[in-house]
Amino acid sequence: MLFICVCGSVSLTCDNGSERATYHLSSPDVAVHTEPGIWVELSEFAKGAVLLVLSSLSYAEARYFDLPMFNELAAVPRDGGE
Repeated sequence: MLFICVCGSVSLTCDNGSERATYHLSSPDVAVHTEPGIWVELSEFAKGAVLLVLSSLSYAEARYFDLPMFNELAAVPRDGGE
């Protein structure tokens, strides 16, 4: 997905299960791209903020899961168990 704050500002925290990074978006000239398997939390919306999210797929609730399930999946080794 691609996150662009077209008006105002917002904070975006990305978590891959082992690292977290927070980005503060406040200009439409800057975007954050996330790969599948990244947990994203949105916070600190300025009054009147508009966040544009672009995705290659239409939203389908069945493709998404909650934070406890993400944490469980993130704990599974991805490199064959080493």
